[in-house]
Amino acid sequence: MRRVFTLGLVASLAFGAAAQTDAVLSGLDWVPQHASLRPHSRPLGRAVVMLPGVDLAWNTNWLQPAQWLETSDAGTTVSASAMLAGLREANRCGVQAHVDVLGMGVALGESRKHYLSFNVVERAGAMLSLPADLIRLPFVGNAGFDDGQMDAQTLTAQALHYRSFSLGWQAHVHPQWSAGLRVQRLQGFEFARLQNAGLTWATDPETWEWTIDAGAELQTAGVAALWDTVSGNAALEQGARAYLTAPGNPGWAVDAGLAFRPNDRWSVEASVADLGRIRWSV
Repeated sequence: MRRVFTLGLVASLAFGAAAQTDAVLSGLDWVPQHASLRPHSRPLGRAVVMLPGVDLAWNTNWLQPAQWLETSDAGTTVSASAMLAGLREANRCGVQAHVDVLGMGVALGESRKHYLSFNVVERAGAMLSLPADLIRLPFVGNAGFDDGQMDAQTLTAQALHYRSFSLGWQAHVHPQWSAGLRVQRLQGFEFARLQNAGLTWATDPETWEWTIDAGAELQTAGVAALWDTVSGNAALEQGARAYLTAPGNPGWAVDAGLAFRPNDRWSVEASVADLGRIRWSV
């Protein structure tokens, strides 16, 4: 079996990073979706039409209920102490949806060295980061914090929905080298981000009076159109066709990749995907 070493970087529109998924690292070249994060690789066959598909991904650095279970003769219970012990300063969880609406590609030339592809992809994602003090609050109360003060400075959240139309090129530039480039035209529909949040909840140790100070910065684009107060004017009231053909907020992104195969057993690959931005407006 050929050994494949893949160096992958997925740069999101918010310029975050994440490792490639197991499905991509497995090297299943016969699955057309593998090229989404490996633009230097192409599906097998002279011409490919990709059926619609949905890919859902969940990620977290703390929400792992299986590790909070304790089993005894009396049964299995959830241990609050185990959950609290595993908290981090920022406790994140997120979900991403990747919907392949349309995909096709064709190999060119007698040797099929060049491959052109076109894809339409619908994407949505959400992320929430909770400070440890905010999660502890229902269990220990705010009086249990240092100086009776709860700190929630790491409270952040983000959600976005956009569509991409991509045109890609992949080629075997040399028997040992493969390269690929894909350009994406983006349409941003909804975006919301909560940042610079501040929540301080202090308890006076003598009078038990609460002093609460809170504030946050909320950035949105396209969200107001979902619930426009004018009857029949909201995006969801106009019907699916009008919603799917809306121009959205413009943007561009690029994918690029390179692979080196010194022999039939070894391969070294590197790629960058979704590197770009959307010009969000109100």
